[in-house]
Amino acid sequence: MYKCPRCGNTQKEYIGFKNNEPYCRKCIKFSNNENLNIPYVKNKEVVINMKYDLTISQNQISNELLNNIEKENNILVYAVCGAGKTEIIVKVIERTLKKGGKVGIIIPRRDLVVELGKRIQDIFINNKVTLVYGGHHDDLTGDIIVLTSHQAFRYNKYFDLVILDEIDAFPYVNNDVLKSFVLNSSKGKIISLSATPSELDLKNNKVFTLFKRYHKVRDYLKDNKYVFIFVPSIKEGEKLFKKFQKKFRCIFVFSSMQNKEAVMKEVRAKKYNVIITTTILERGVTYKNLQVLVYKANEFIFNKETLIQIAGRAGRTVDYPDGDVYFLATSITKDMKEAIKEIKKYNDM
Repeated sequence: MYKCPRCGNTQKEYIGFKNNEPYCRKCIKFSNNENLNIPYVKNKEVVINMKYDLTISQNQISNELLNNIEKENNILVYAVCGAGKTEIIVKVIERTLKKGGKVGIIIPRRDLVVELGKRIQDIFINNKVTLVYGGHHDDLTGDIIVLTSHQAFRYNKYFDLVILDEIDAFPYVNNDVLKSFVLNSSKGKIISLSATPSELDLKNNKVFTLFKRYHKVRDYLKDNKYVFIFVPSIKEGEKLFKKFQKKFRCIFVFSSMQNKEAVMKEVRAKKYNVIITTTILERGVTYKNLQVLVYKANEFIFNKETLIQIAGRAGRTVDYPDGDVYFLATSITKDMKEAIKEIKKYNDM
């Protein structure tokens, strides 16, 4: 039985023959650019430039990574959006570099490669941080390589440590070829990061959790405040509801739910103090003392106008004219920036 040496494919329907030699149709498009002989570049002295201290929770997870990375090959950091995943991987990257190792930070999308690459370079000011993505792969060497999962095929057993971010995101999720590229690029140590891991991810990894952002919800409820959490999709809402319903008086509201009218009647009667919702509730419901969180605010559904409308849910009554609005996201979008600018302008009027 033929097994592709690049992606591990054994499915007959994806195996072709040329000059009586087998090849894999799944990953053939990557073969022309393959570079398996990347020269070793010695690390420079490692200098960390952190402009702020880690929180207690971030520091705890950071130390857990240091204490477990030598004995565990597969670690998952299960952290909510905005929990500071970049900050908690700094120490383990630092240790790897000081031992002369190479670090690969793999992300699904090229725009995030550019953004995260700049942040990493600002922290590791004395080391070479190289960005590798489609159309940008002339230089493949560095102490830290920030790359898309598509480009991982170039690095055969190259990285002493792989940091794999957003394992639940397209196009990496459910893509066997990309997963094989990532596995083949690693010498064995992989730390995965996700806000919404699958049950299989949780089962197959040593798991550390960082839910500090959720503590803010608990603080609000202690002060008898209501919380609306806006989500980009029904799938994301169901995941959050599964976590929250065990701890709070919580409901998930979305347009296609079967008993929507009855649930909305309960919402207006303030039966719940945490309401997870799609954009269906961006208008039309007024709560006193309401606080607003937008989960995964960088998703395309949350454009500037929608974010402004959602923020308008807070501080709508004379008794409680103020309210917190949080945009939780892995990156700051143009729409988020413009929405914040406009909201501040309205508040100053």
